[in-house]
Amino acid sequence: MEPQEHPESQPPPCGEPCHGGDEREEPFRCKYCGSGTEEEVVQAALRGARGWLILEDIPARVCKQCGEQFYDDRTAERIERITTDPAAKAEREITVPVYSLAER
Repeated sequence: MEPQEHPESQPPPCGEPCHGGDEREEPFRCKYCGSGTEEEVVQAALRGARGWLILEDIPARVCKQCGEQFYDDRTAERIERITTDPAAKAEREITVPVYSLAER
């Protein structure tokens, strides 16, 4: 990442030039079980205003212990837009069998 420059009238809060963040950032921990996470590309089936949708190629942080998935703000906004925008175009459509566990 290229260093950011600050106007002379507004030095950075720390007094040092910005360097784009500490190279030794703390690893992202699962907010549910506290375990470490890894960057992965995942899929999800979601029920939204338009019915059931399958999303593919979702960048996520996935907990190594419990499997919980975490999305950054940009990804969460894209998911929200796809699930609510009637004009969003699907890559393809599939037929999915539906099973019921209701006792008869």
